[in-house]
Amino acid sequence: IDCEICYLEKDKMTRDITRYDHLVSNVELLEDLTAHLTSVIEKQERILSILQESVVGDYLDVNAKYHGDIVRFFPAICKGIASLSENLNNITWFSQFFANDREKTLDDRLLKIENKAVHLQSKFVLLKRMRDAFSELHDEQFDK
Repeated sequence: IDCEICYLEKDKMTRDITRYDHLVSNVELLEDLTAHLTSVIEKQERILSILQESVVGDYLDVNAKYHGDIVRFFPAICKGIASLSENLNNITWFSQFFANDREKTLDDRLLKIENKAVHLQSKFVLLKRMRDAFSELHDEQFDK
């Protein structure tokens, strides 16, 4: 019974990568997301121009019981619209990052990112050493 419980727990933790039906649904979800993001990237200029236009028109006719929801909705949507341009730029960058070499695997990309992180880390270590050396020089100069 303990082995069966362990098996069920392991299956629950790994079913999204080991079960075919979960893999198919995840692939379909990714395809839909990719199609949507591609559409957003292609229509980026149009989206921004529509959202930047002033809206002049009739007042909204809102039932009194929904007034509180509307009052909370507009400030929330304004924050989203304010960051939309930056988010679209991030989506575009992300798309270009993965579109350059589609034949590369995710492992290759992760290795490339890891190598860049190691390079940055070595530069930061070098900067810290230089900073420490300058601090020592500065302290020695004032000790004289």
